[in-house]
Amino acid sequence: MLMGRAVAAVAADLKHTVWNLVETAEGDDLASRLVDLFIVALILLSTILTVVESVPGLLGPLNRWVLAFDYFVIAVFTIEYTVRIWACTADPRYAHPVRGRLRYATTPLALVDLIAILPSYTPWFLPRGLLFLRTVRLIRLLRLFKVGRYSDTPLLVLHALRRRKAELLSALFALSLMLLSAAGLLYLAENPRQPELYSSIPQSMWWTLLSVTGNGQAAPVTVFGRLISSAMAVIGVGLFAVPAGLLASAFTQELSNDKPNAGVGDADIERVTERVALAHIAKWSTGWDEASFASDYDPEALVITSSGTKRGASGGSAAAREMHDRGGTEWRLVSHTIAGSAALLRWETSLEGQPPVSAVETIIVQDGLIRFQTVELLPGRDAPPRGLQSVQR
Repeated sequence: MLMGRAVAAVAADLKHTVWNLVETAEGDDLASRLVDLFIVALILLSTILTVVESVPGLLGPLNRWVLAFDYFVIAVFTIEYTVRIWACTADPRYAHPVRGRLRYATTPLALVDLIAILPSYTPWFLPRGLLFLRTVRLIRLLRLFKVGRYSDTPLLVLHALRRRKAELLSALFALSLMLLSAAGLLYLAENPRQPELYSSIPQSMWWTLLSVTGNGQAAPVTVFGRLISSAMAVIGVGLFAVPAGLLASAFTQELSNDKPNAGVGDADIERVTERVALAHIAKWSTGWDEASFASDYDPEALVITSSGTKRGASGGSAAAREMHDRGGTEWRLVSHTIAGSAALLRWETSLEGQPPVSAVETIIVQDGLIRFQTVELLPGRDAPPRGLQSVQR
């Protein structure tokens, strides 16, 4: 039995080490950074070779080496994906050996990893026609999306789109309405004179869109049609400029990093609360010295400090592991309530053989930093989280 426990402990430590190695590097973790750089280099090289390979006769005698390199990239990406699926249970979010792995496999980044390798195996199981092989080669460019795991740029784009979602939808609706109206008018004006080009409203909409973008190859011949096209050329510039300006403003705000008194109710709350709560519970449960917790409210830059060792996005999960290793403490986030720049987190901890203990913690965001105010312990699992009414917007 002791031998079994020792083997299980070694396997758990190995899994934690591997998971930290393949996850995005944080702080001064040199080994993880080297792994990230190696993967990114493979992604960029394979993408460049895919583009160059499409030029007939350019690589010539090097085709054999290019094919060998592609097999090497496929093998590395396959091993990386398999290792991530195996080691993901080291993260408390995916702790269950079956449901946890399925949950991780359906995350956006894991799906991108799968898409990056899956097309490379299809020629081994499906007929190898010339068109099919060319399509597979083109699909290999999807590997470039894996870079999103190692860069904040995709998140920046998503946050910018989310920030101006309503305005962009309004601009898109106005643009669609203008195109539909102009296509209908052009159909009425030009169909009698050019029935082969303006045979229907959908066909007219196609030529209208080309005219707005400056690529029109079908010029109207009637006076009314020319007036419509002229108006579209002028109005279209303004309508296309509106979403461009909205996106530019959103990107500027995302890049500024100046977010004083950002509300905890931001879209990132789901990702922030777990890390913050985990770290604070770890301090409370394990008797650490008074720790400092701060964040510029970028979830990927959360700072969790006990003795200067836990920093970055992995701080929460590292704290949870230390809780469990020190005293067998299990943690579960029950719920969170948002009110302006404040949040109440209700979490539950339990030791082996003891009833669970619930607590409600108040978090206030001030000057871009997350500050912890109070922790109210509750007597049991089903006790209501008192104090929810005290949070003001």
